[in-house]
Amino acid sequence: MPPNNETSAKCSLLLLSCSRDKEPGGAPFVSGRRTITGRLPESGADLVKGRNRILRHLKEPPGLYNADQAGGSRIERLCNQRLCLGPEFGHAVLQEARYLPAYQRYSGRFFTRLKTDAPDFWDTVAHSPVEIVFVSGLYGLVLWDELIQQYDCHVRDFVRDDRERTVPVLWGHTLTRSVCEFVRTRGIRHVYDLLSEEAYQDLFELEKVQGAKIYHRIFRDNAGPDILPGLAAIVARQFSRFCEGPRQFRNQKREGDWETADPAALGFERRRGDSLDARREGDLGKIRDELLAENSDLERLPAHVFDRLVLAEYSWRSVVDLYRFDFGALIVSFKHDDLSNCA
Repeated sequence: MPPNNETSAKCSLLLLSCSRDKEPGGAPFVSGRRTITGRLPESGADLVKGRNRILRHLKEPPGLYNADQAGGSRIERLCNQRLCLGPEFGHAVLQEARYLPAYQRYSGRFFTRLKTDAPDFWDTVAHSPVEIVFVSGLYGLVLWDELIQQYDCHVRDFVRDDRERTVPVLWGHTLTRSVCEFVRTRGIRHVYDLLSEEAYQDLFELEKVQGAKIYHRIFRDNAGPDILPGLAAIVARQFSRFCEGPRQFRNQKREGDWETADPAALGFERRRGDSLDARREGDLGKIRDELLAENSDLERLPAHVFDRLVLAEYSWRSVVDLYRFDFGALIVSFKHDDLSNCA
């Protein structure tokens, strides 16, 4: 069991996504454990207010609704019905509430792979100069060993009667302010954005963080939740590289400058979107929907042909602003393949 006190100064902060899958059960709340709100004298109260705001929408109509994961109404989830107003929401300890440390509560693909590749990982974290904070739709920010209840909430959820009131809108600027304060007061010098989805990244304006270098993770071959197993393997096997030193992970200097981090081609960019050769989440899906909206007849194309058309449009949009690009090369490349047979 990792110690509850902080045993060393922290030089790096890793931001990781929570998981959709969570372990049930737990034990009553134990006072004296680490909490992130206890380390945020300026923004901690706003973080608690945000948690209560989300909690209310998980338990009361019209409630939060999930479409992208086919999760339906969050009010109907038994774990949400059982959520208690405990200390993490600014209330007294309730014996009926059940808690687990966050790293034990979360059980998705990232956490499963991490446990397989590094069974003692969390013991290592406890004695390292690296702090890990999970980003959660309900809790906002939570320390890796902080006690939390079981819940079901995703950052893409929205209030059922108003799509504009999404979880990010409900959180507002609170999470950015909290990260800025945490970095400033804890002496963090490096912030690694290892968040699995753009929806999580969009919760923050990390360019407002002062006094620390920001590293946004990118992958050459995967994007979105598909990065989770590979990301876990990298974190497990190369954890020491998040510490300061000659082997430390750094921002990419040029295109094609990928880390040889098995099992995935990993990179870090200073600003999101800087690296043109990184795989981006949602790009192809968004373009696919736009093409079908413009011309529904495209749906009659063979699937593999339509996929190539989507890729061609994606390639065009990626380079259209580069005035020195040879656009003819792009057109010929795709004309010569299966698309030429669809005339």
